[in-house]
Amino acid sequence: MIGISKKDFDKIIYFAKASVKEFNGAEIGGMAILEEDKDGDWIIKHPTILKQEVTGSTCTLDKEELANYYTKSAIKYGDNIKFLWWHSHGTGSTFWSGTDETALKEYSSSNWSVSLVVNAKAEYTLRVDYWKPIPAKLDELELEIVNETGDKIPTSVTNQVKKLCSKPVTSIVTINGKSNKQSNLWQSKNNSYHGYGYGYHGNGYGGYYDNTWPDEYDVLSGKLSYWQRRAIQDTQAELEMFSDGSRSYLDLTGVVNDTNDEISHFGKIKIPKEKNLKKMLKNKAKVDILKFWKEA
Repeated sequence: MIGISKKDFDKIIYFAKASVKEFNGAEIGGMAILEEDKDGDWIIKHPTILKQEVTGSTCTLDKEELANYYTKSAIKYGDNIKFLWWHSHGTGSTFWSGTDETALKEYSSSNWSVSLVVNAKAEYTLRVDYWKPIPAKLDELELEIVNETGDKIPTSVTNQVKKLCSKPVTSIVTINGKSNKQSNLWQSKNNSYHGYGYGYHGNGYGGYYDNTWPDEYDVLSGKLSYWQRRAIQDTQAELEMFSDGSRSYLDLTGVVNDTNDEISHFGKIKIPKEKNLKKMLKNKAKVDILKFWKEA
């Protein structure tokens, strides 16, 4: 079985919706981690986006960002993981285009791989490709998801999409003299391809900071690592979803506790009790999670 929590599935769909809204129907792509649980099932976790160019039919991930992602993920999660490539088709159908099929072959150095295509309507198509000893695929698999995805896009997700995604200089993609083709999702600026296995070596780990870090968080920018910053951003998204009713207080406190484990050396986030927090959020368009930051 391949499963995903509602929180993480929601996040992927919110990315897809935000790209449609902010970039006039554009696609968007990203990565996630696959971890095996004690029952032998594989769970999709920690979906994210990277710096990329997006159009109505393409999403091209920046090769250096992808290399950094692979390196940091290996350090954080260890070797017993797999990576999942996901991307959206805007508001279109969820299917594997000819270019998608070409991109998927870049996974072929591994024994098997998992890929996911979604759209802004929360539809999806999931597949597993077996590469060794004989190539084979299982398509249109069921993804175990709890409940449905809400309509409101968290502000923090929209901000990530705005900062990490951009339109190319020209939206016409030309390959072999033919226009309107979908480009490879891991294409670098010089058109070389960097697929599934790229990045465990190369650009290194130290000194990288997520360029989606909001300006209002600069007070901590010189202290926190990439993953600590990401944890706070995820907590901000969780707070916004609690505010619109799509997350429970228990969900929120669970994420806050995980984040506090990451940042305990510097401080912690201490949110009010449920009743007081709801009262605080009732008449506010947005509450910054760092309002609840306490220095160590």
